[in-house]
Amino acid sequence: MKRQKRKPLFYFSSRLKKQLSHILSDPVTIIEAPSGFGKTTAVREYLKQELPEQMRQYWYTSFGEPPVKAWENICGLFSRLDRKAGERLRRIGPPCEGSLTEIAACLSEFRSPDPAVFVIDNYHLIRNESYDRLLNELALPKMHSHHFVVITQPEAERRFPESGGKACRIDNTWFYFNREDTAAYFRTFGVRLSLEELDNVYQSTEGWISALQLQRISYLETREFKVATDIGWLLETAVWNNLSAEERTVLVSASALKHFSTGQVCAMLGTEKLPDSAGKLLDRLCFLSREPDGTYTMHDILRNYLIGKLEQEHPEEFRKKLWNRAGTVLA
Repeated sequence: MKRQKRKPLFYFSSRLKKQLSHILSDPVTIIEAPSGFGKTTAVREYLKQELPEQMRQYWYTSFGEPPVKAWENICGLFSRLDRKAGERLRRIGPPCEGSLTEIAACLSEFRSPDPAVFVIDNYHLIRNESYDRLLNELALPKMHSHHFVVITQPEAERRFPESGGKACRIDNTWFYFNREDTAAYFRTFGVRLSLEELDNVYQSTEGWISALQLQRISYLETREFKVATDIGWLLETAVWNNLSAEERTVLVSASALKHFSTGQVCAMLGTEKLPDSAGKLLDRLCFLSREPDGTYTMHDILRNYLIGKLEQEHPEEFRKKLWNRAGTVLA
């Protein structure tokens, strides 16, 4: 039985939804696209809508930690399904030439009455040849009954090897919207575009969801579309110009930390409590996602823009104090 349908907060094209359905049918799904294509959001929202009631999902997001620590975190996910198997994997150690067969055998012996979905986000931060070969092993027929998803960014010097098993690959071409998708996206948020408006929006965004998000925000605020393809300019007009001075300071301060809690933002500001408006801002701002543990992840598109504002509009003394506080918070 599927979970009860919610009112959609996001829109995905029917083409992308069809590809995402492989998550629940194939042993391995590889989602590979550059930053700003909504990969993580797509997987999270798809699973919220379509994950069967009896099936669990387990997520690991890499933040660039050392390989041994990353493997320990991955084993921690597996331990939640089968404690003994997770401990065995931890003892075997990270994937390498000599351990791949043993790791694959251990994963094939998971004890669980129902299949589960395991998601590794930011896979490119831990990726190596051994991990890629392990994915190939996991894609083999009858290897196991679980589903493994990796969310990654493309690397020019490395491509996923061809698998002898069943692995679905979803690249950035599936994330672009066509004209019909663009019109449907705006209708989801109560906006019906005229043919002229649709032409202008589609030409200026080329179907890229990040630009469409900003055009939608701008339209709901001003009832007009911005003719621009520069993402920084769209952030300026759709987001930055609509923030109070207090909200701007909060965001600029938070941008020193890609991943943060509200307590860490308070430490960056030198206060004990966030202003009410700032707390609400963190929960509603695009390119800022709230993780299951209550922390936040700032998308590189927004973070790079805010760091630019920090460098351009704040004196050296402010910048130095901010980076020193960031070092203290992360220590």
